[in-house]
Amino acid sequence: MASDVKLPGVMSQAMVALENRMQMEFSINSISLRVLKSNTRAVNFYTKLGYELKEEISLIESHSHDRSDLIPGTPAVDYFLKMDKFFNLLDSNERVLTAGPNISELEISYVNNAVTDGWNNHHSDYISKFESEFAEFVGAKYAMATSSCSGALHLALLALGIGPGDEVLVPDITWVATASAVAYTGAKPIFVDIDLNSWMLSAVEIEKHVNVNTKAIIPVHLYGYAAPMLQISELARKYGLHVVEDAAPAIGTSIGGKLAGTFGDIGCYSFQGAKLLVTGEGGMLVTDNKDLFERAKKDQDHGRKPGTFWIEQIGHKYKMNNVTAALGLGQLQRVENQIFRKREINHRYVRGLSHLPFIKFQAEIENSESICWMSSFRLTEASPITRDILISELSKRNIDSRPVFPAISQYRIWGYTAVTPPNSKVVGNSAINLPSGVRLSDNTVDRVIANIDQILNL
Repeated sequence: MASDVKLPGVMSQAMVALENRMQMEFSINSISLRVLKSNTRAVNFYTKLGYELKEEISLIESHSHDRSDLIPGTPAVDYFLKMDKFFNLLDSNERVLTAGPNISELEISYVNNAVTDGWNNHHSDYISKFESEFAEFVGAKYAMATSSCSGALHLALLALGIGPGDEVLVPDITWVATASAVAYTGAKPIFVDIDLNSWMLSAVEIEKHVNVNTKAIIPVHLYGYAAPMLQISELARKYGLHVVEDAAPAIGTSIGGKLAGTFGDIGCYSFQGAKLLVTGEGGMLVTDNKDLFERAKKDQDHGRKPGTFWIEQIGHKYKMNNVTAALGLGQLQRVENQIFRKREINHRYVRGLSHLPFIKFQAEIENSESICWMSSFRLTEASPITRDILISELSKRNIDSRPVFPAISQYRIWGYTAVTPPNSKVVGNSAINLPSGVRLSDNTVDRVIANIDQILNL
């Protein structure tokens, strides 16, 4: 049946596919190319694809390394046309979201293979490879893929023998899972205040809460920023405490060249759908301690004796499946580019909003490098509006944002009435997460910056 719809040609489709691949793999914001002016078909082809003429370059000048032999007035045989195309992955009217993954053909091919062939004798091929490559990436001896970071935290505490009567120190600004994992074991989470600049556990505050019941500390590398692990590790040694790092959003964050999650007894990471690396849901537990690893591994598998169906203890089911691991492996193998893009987005926000004196961005601690999972700032008391009004006004402009986690000591679920410390309350009430997905273009980030600037200067 005849149709009036004109389909794009093969070359147009191939060029668009190449552009998409380059954006996905390298997080580029533009492509520049040179086309001979005399090649009108090529010029028209690229023009239809959205490339714009920026400059004409004489072919003579382009090929001459020594301009002394050029005779003034010599006619150019032809010209190179410099044509540029800038990418804005979001239409100007489309809603800007706070997060979003970068999925390439590599992940798709791995998942397809796992779905079609990852069964029976190959039921754990991708799990094993994901675990081994993750351990190598972060610099740990052992890694165990889990169904979530929450599950990894629970397994970590159980492996360390944490239970009823014990107290575990946690930051008051974090996702609830950090403290919930403590509660799962029957232990008591103790909420510790944060530093007002980095939003991390304060070493000074930690020491105020240590007593005979304190058994462990769970520092959180909040929003991909590094906790002060050198000081925390020193305090842990001083008081004989275990350290479980909640590095859920901090895959690739470094402290003195060592990656977050590898300072404590055990480190835990997340691959939830908004994180830097995604598997939909999923987590990873890492450690250098073989005994702790084997305890966690057994508990993860319902407490059964390895290689049998004989159950030796009450356990849990916190396993990752092979298909999920296939997606995670592809994401891990492309992690460096994604970290680079996250940092670029954050730097752009800081540069674009640094002129506003009542904005205080979350800051890196000394000798650390964050992956900047979420670009975030708090509004000081000098701000003309509140954080919640800013979120509302951005939403009216089709820009999503979200409040920073509230101080979790305020929840009435812990079995006792906790005191909410001052810095945690300030950050929880005044800080905001900005759109930070790795696929955001520079133009989109600039759109967010312009709107924030406009709202705060009304």
